[in-house]
Amino acid sequence: MKKQVTIFLIFLIGLMGFTSGLHAQGGIQVGFASKSSVFKSAGVLNNMVQIKNETGKLYRFQVQVLAPVGWKIVGSPERSISIAAGDSIYLPVNIIPNAAIRGGDVYICNAKVFTDDFMIGSDNWVISVDKISDLKIIPDNNRFWFHDGRDSTSFKLSVFNYGNAEENLLLDLSSLRKQLSVYDENWTKTNAVQLSLNPGEDTTLVYHVAINRQFTGEQEYDVLQLKDNIENYSLRLKVVNSDYKNGPAMWKNNLIFTKTPSEYKENLTASVTLPLSLQMDVYNLLQSSTYMSLQASGNKTFNGVNELTYFYQTNFNTNVFNADALLGNYAFVGYYTPQYFGELGNIVITREGASVSGKGVRGGYTFGNHELTAGILANPSVADIRSWGTSAEYKFNSENKRLRTSAFGLFEDNYDVNQRNITAIPALSYRISNDHFLKLSGGYNARTYGIDTGSPVLKHGYGMRLGYSGRLNDFTFSAASRYGSPTYEPSPGSFQLSGNVGYFHPGNLQSRLLLSHYSSSPDIYGNSGVLIQSGLRARSNQIEYKISKSRNAGVLSGSTYFRHRLYRDLLMQHEGVGLGYYHRHGVGMRVSANVNMDMNQLPDLPEMGTFFSSRLKTSFRFSEHSLLNLRYHYGPFYYYEFSEFAETNENPQSIFINGYYDQWFGQNRWLGRINGNYNYRLQKDHHILNSRPEVFYFTKSGLRFNVYANLSYLRKTYYLDTEGLQSGTTSSFHMETGFGIKKDFGLPVSSRRYFDAHFEAFDDVNGNGVRDRGENGIQNILVRMIPEQVLDEAGEESISTGYYHILTNKKGNGMVDNIPAGRYAIVVEALEKQNSILATDIEQLELFSDKTIPLAFASGGIVTGSISIEQARFSQFSSGVNVANIRVSARDHSGREYSALTNENGTFEIYVPVGDYMVSINQQVFGKSFVVMQNNKPVQLTNTNNKAFINFYVKEVERKLNIKRF
Repeated sequence: MKKQVTIFLIFLIGLMGFTSGLHAQGGIQVGFASKSSVFKSAGVLNNMVQIKNETGKLYRFQVQVLAPVGWKIVGSPERSISIAAGDSIYLPVNIIPNAAIRGGDVYICNAKVFTDDFMIGSDNWVISVDKISDLKIIPDNNRFWFHDGRDSTSFKLSVFNYGNAEENLLLDLSSLRKQLSVYDENWTKTNAVQLSLNPGEDTTLVYHVAINRQFTGEQEYDVLQLKDNIENYSLRLKVVNSDYKNGPAMWKNNLIFTKTPSEYKENLTASVTLPLSLQMDVYNLLQSSTYMSLQASGNKTFNGVNELTYFYQTNFNTNVFNADALLGNYAFVGYYTPQYFGELGNIVITREGASVSGKGVRGGYTFGNHELTAGILANPSVADIRSWGTSAEYKFNSENKRLRTSAFGLFEDNYDVNQRNITAIPALSYRISNDHFLKLSGGYNARTYGIDTGSPVLKHGYGMRLGYSGRLNDFTFSAASRYGSPTYEPSPGSFQLSGNVGYFHPGNLQSRLLLSHYSSSPDIYGNSGVLIQSGLRARSNQIEYKISKSRNAGVLSGSTYFRHRLYRDLLMQHEGVGLGYYHRHGVGMRVSANVNMDMNQLPDLPEMGTFFSSRLKTSFRFSEHSLLNLRYHYGPFYYYEFSEFAETNENPQSIFINGYYDQWFGQNRWLGRINGNYNYRLQKDHHILNSRPEVFYFTKSGLRFNVYANLSYLRKTYYLDTEGLQSGTTSSFHMETGFGIKKDFGLPVSSRRYFDAHFEAFDDVNGNGVRDRGENGIQNILVRMIPEQVLDEAGEESISTGYYHILTNKKGNGMVDNIPAGRYAIVVEALEKQNSILATDIEQLELFSDKTIPLAFASGGIVTGSISIEQARFSQFSSGVNVANIRVSARDHSGREYSALTNENGTFEIYVPVGDYMVSINQQVFGKSFVVMQNNKPVQLTNTNNKAFINFYVKEVERKLNIKRF
């Protein structure tokens, strides 16, 4: 509305000036040469007033120019002129702002012409001022720290409006994954602030942030990780024009908040260790079938690349000790590098359904674009071989990764069933282009039955898989086919063909058409090779069309389909529609729902007619710690339900509910967990309820205790005779309890490789640099250790890009334990203002043994001052001399030096301990053209007089000019 009024005002004033300029009294024409102008930012604005005399005689005029408010006329605003008949004159008009003018405003400059005190003409000059946005938002730090181990801290934002117009701002504050809560100065929760600033105004905003603790499980108390993790949080700030909330950002930045401990432990011990977790679980406690399981596992990464993993498990099922049980039910060790790997223990080798398992060894090696893998296994053990097998695989990857090929072979000899099997599977994948992919694989297997008899039976099988996917503009395509002969074991007697076409419509709308066919006709043989079953077992055909609409964090979809299925002897036909919904709310909340409604027929049983069935499936995730799923089936869904429905004509209904809930309590050392499921079937009034409540307790030493109870309830109706004339109800309840203990260790496997650096920040009262009794510690001193050169686990030099940092605690202590030996740069910073200055001379630390480093803080003072420049009469520096970034140093008697750089005004501040200093500036930055009149100025600071001001006077050397007179 304001913009419309302004446009109308400009139009009206312009029209008035135009008409007055065209129709003046007595044939005198008055008008500005330019009716409107735009003022950018600075300088003089120029125009001309034209006066025409069309009266036929000479006239004498008085011309008066009236400047707008906030402007002034350059020169005289009034003039007297004479214009002969038929002549004209142009008078220049120059105006300049003499006050702050606001961008977006409109100003009117008026020119009037008088003769004999009568106004005979006037005109207006419309001046619009460009709006210039010049906003500066300066946080009071680049990184913010949580002091004293707290979960909250504060920060300030200084906002400056250097532009020429009022700024109406919207400050939006958002935290990644809601990790931080933001509060205003009065601790009122907020995430958006509206602010208005006039030109030249500034303000300071104070905010508080607090960590939202989100425990996600046992890893919170895994001592094999860092003892106290360094936590980094990001707060995103965006400033936009509040009139256009979704417009471009005028300013945006990420502020980093760090919580760092006073004790940081890089490695668990001072040596290279192998992490080991020991876990004991006792099941079915106080029952005759009690048994115990023991597990030992761990995972270790070397140099950030190579990985060692190991696992062992054994079960004790009786109270009688059996030494064989110590051999374990499952054991595995694997070592992996980018070039090779090796595995030992219980291994399963599988490819497209062909598999062999047992105890053995497997390994692989990569050379160039080639990779070779092989393994050999025995079952149940190497000492007692009842079956054994071996496999080998070769892979080739082209340089550009477009072509990938592999050949897999497997051999198995099974003495228990008297059979032998050979399988070979070649495969190829080729990226035709960035949008088109092709996959192809074949297969062959030969199984021999009765290998130790005089008449073995050999059966061959063949298989093939073909797949394609691609995209063309807004269309997507995919097709897949799979075939297996009746004796091809990975997919016996199967034929599958599927394809779909998708299209991306405008407005996040997507549609897809799906076609599929599947049939299964396997030949099943007994152990001796006798054919047991042959022919068609299952077949299905399906056509489906689906359309979906996505928006922000939600998806809405709908589909219609037709299915034709055969399972064993039952033929089924379905026509239906489906609806789907998914939405993500906030951080952890998810809601999804799907409903399908089918019209069904059994073509071989026309007397069943057409019957209705539907399915509803919903899921609610309230947070990372709670989930609820619900399914409801009306009518048959599974194959056996269609079969029972055909026999009994009883409409089945069923409800399935499952979920879990976690709750931390007791200072987040205790975790309560409950999960369960409930199943109800209308037929036979069948109820099944299972629940497992469990409680965990975690200690800082790495122990975890848990106690559980497994509860189950079953209730159903049964019939006593085939006619169903008599019935009864049976129910049962069972409860199982148990407990577990888990402990995390670190097993040293090397000599000492890591060392400790302990820092003591204290108020050094007597100035001896050593912490004596009675000298108080200083907390919230930030210590950074930046690796310059460290030694890796093999004792060789390696370059590290990270760094360590800790905050001293209330006693002034900070510890960085078990870090690699090497040289570290040390940076010390006090996060809170104090009256003492770091007096310890430490910039580099060589850590090849445990060290304690004193950080002595002495009573401090401040040396302030400035640099004054006197330029010569004929100075060669016409634009002035830059006095910024000149180093000023204060040196004490021991040679210790403190320094600072001047700001753009030439002023400086140096914080130093109390004492005597010689203060000087670096004269070389001025060159030979200047001389410092007095350098090396003495300064004495005491506890009672801890401030000093000094000025350095720098004079430019006069140049000798040779002036030649003519």
